[in-house]
Amino acid sequence: MSAERVTRSMFLVACAAVLSAACAGCLPVELSVSPQGEFLIPRQEGFVLLDPAKSQAKVLAGAEGGEPAFAVFAPGGGEFLAVRKTGGGFSVSRMGREGAGKEIFSGSNLTYARWSPDAKKVSLTRVSDDQNETVKENLPELIVVDAGGAGKKTVLSGCSVIHRWTADSASILAVQITAKEKEKDRYIGQMVLVGAADGAIKPVCSVVSEKKMFLDLSADGKKALIVAAKLGKADEKLTVGDESSRLFEVTLADGSFRQVRDEAVYALYSPKGDQVLVGARGEDGLLTLAVADSAFAKSTIVARDAAKSAGDGPDSVDIYPGWVNDKTVHYLRRRAVFGTQGKNLQLVTVGADGKGLANLQPVIGSALKD
Repeated sequence: MSAERVTRSMFLVACAAVLSAACAGCLPVELSVSPQGEFLIPRQEGFVLLDPAKSQAKVLAGAEGGEPAFAVFAPGGGEFLAVRKTGGGFSVSRMGREGAGKEIFSGSNLTYARWSPDAKKVSLTRVSDDQNETVKENLPELIVVDAGGAGKKTVLSGCSVIHRWTADSASILAVQITAKEKEKDRYIGQMVLVGAADGAIKPVCSVVSEKKMFLDLSADGKKALIVAAKLGKADEKLTVGDESSRLFEVTLADGSFRQVRDEAVYALYSPKGDQVLVGARGEDGLLTLAVADSAFAKSTIVARDAAKSAGDGPDSVDIYPGWVNDKTVHYLRRRAVFGTQGKNLQLVTVGADGKGLANLQPVIGSALKD
């Protein structure tokens, strides 16, 4: 199977976790995993359920109505969000495993989607149609949609693409953008907790970031991880220097923070929150993945061949790894299959201890007759 077809059929997506989306209507490659360890994969054929334990894969919903672009399991894994790219933008549907669904949102320039923990709401980010008056760019906005399709509300304008729900489903953690230092191409803002119902903003800390950033929230809601150039106290006016992105841990209760890594691209808490998966730039354009303890006192390298993006340009699609469970992580690796330039992506899992590497791509290919 050619590299071109694998890239198209397995992941029809577009952009990444940027503060200012360079590509309007862009979605990252981020696979959703159910509590049972099943993967939800948007492919050319439709939305595919992969069950590694049974070595089975099947199409839950076809590609009718638009190209499969992004998918997220609901809490519990019984339902999922199906994001399709259509002629007019994107369609977001709430789907059951039997394939029946209901559209709850349609619009252009979609960049990310999440379920609330209580499964009653869905959060979306999309690049606004209107230019931000301060930054003079079209920035993402955060929208909360009723999962039953009863309505929607924009709760934050000028924000990060990546965001996280708090465990009580009452608030969303994001970065609000307030300014840009054009000469150094840095964005200035603050990490905030946004009320999902009323859009009330609670500042956590000040942020200076490069164009791309990433954040995550611990399961207990007490700590956050953020990849940024600089942090400061809430409402502190930060100076913008030449700092590159580093990894910080933030205590949400008081906004205190500490730098835990000199360099990082992303970082994800394990389901229980006692481990962190960290991605950092490696060799040949690939990423090195390491699993650290929650104190960042020690870490284990689990991969040196993780694909950073699905393309080679500056606006290429970012790829994010994730946790299958507290003992296993997943990521995509790129393999040369035709000479040096004909490459494809493979979904693999590996233990948090760096052992037990498993290539899941043959299961997908065999079941769907690639």
